[in-house]
Amino acid sequence: MKELLDELWKQLKPPRTFSWQTLVLLSLFSWALSMLVETFILQDLLSRFGWLFLTVGVGWALSGNKINILGLEITTGPWITGALICVVLFAGWVGDLGRVAWVSWPIFAAISAAVPHFFPRFTFSIPDPKVRQDLIVRAVLAGTMSCWIQFHFVVQDWLRDYPSLLADDFRRSAFVVRLDEQQGNPALNPPRAVLLLTFAEEYLKRSLEDRPWSETERWLIELDQRIPQLREVVVQQARRTEQRTLAEDALWRFSGVVPPGDPEYTLRLRAVWLGPTSTNRPYAIERACLISQVTPPPAAGAVVAGAAVTQVTCNPPQRVALP
Repeated sequence: MKELLDELWKQLKPPRTFSWQTLVLLSLFSWALSMLVETFILQDLLSRFGWLFLTVGVGWALSGNKINILGLEITTGPWITGALICVVLFAGWVGDLGRVAWVSWPIFAAISAAVPHFFPRFTFSIPDPKVRQDLIVRAVLAGTMSCWIQFHFVVQDWLRDYPSLLADDFRRSAFVVRLDEQQGNPALNPPRAVLLLTFAEEYLKRSLEDRPWSETERWLIELDQRIPQLREVVVQQARRTEQRTLAEDALWRFSGVVPPGDPEYTLRLRAVWLGPTSTNRPYAIERACLISQVTPPPAAGAVVAGAAVTQVTCNPPQRVALP
């Protein structure tokens, strides 16, 4: 143990007054003081000073450190310094600043790489043209990386608010790649309309099942007025079931039609997706429900014996391409 401490002190012992070892020791001293004081403001202030000293010290220590990745030399110091700057700025703040830190990381890395060239020996000077060109390339690459990281968060927000996008096919996308093998499999990623139409089937059965046939025919005559009410009911039921409100609910348009050539009454309920698709064309999820009249047994007692009542039978939902 003593040998380990001696080796550690040998590495951290400052060779001169102003060195990276001095800054690292100052960071440890600041953290030690923050644990001794009782005032929260002083604790936070000393802790942040500790992170500040550590950031500058680590950046100084790793200023010449490079790693080789596939023949490309990468300076590690600016990236580690940029990460520490993000910790200093965003740690402990109220709110979701994690994504802000990730997006800012490449920018701070580029800035930390540029500062030593503009302030050598703590005096401002303009770097040579070759160095300036290298710094411009670094800045452009850092900005590009920040944009892609931000785009990642934007895509995640889209998939959270519009989960039906997962049912689409991303194989032709130039920038979105699915890592799972079952890409666009509707069984694994069904559109939200499948859930909505399932609730629509329950609504139909509650409204029409075992009702007198005359009431059912009247309900079907007023179908255009019934569809908005049906949509409102199923959307609210889906929100209560999932305990969340999705922005994509506004992009599902409901419609219903009873084609004259179908047997008895076949109500074709459709939920048309008006949001973005890989084919740039809308599509619909359709559920066909056969509404037929049956004669209940005399013991049923709910209706007059021999009077026809309604029976609702729905097929599984299917995806339908629209012209």
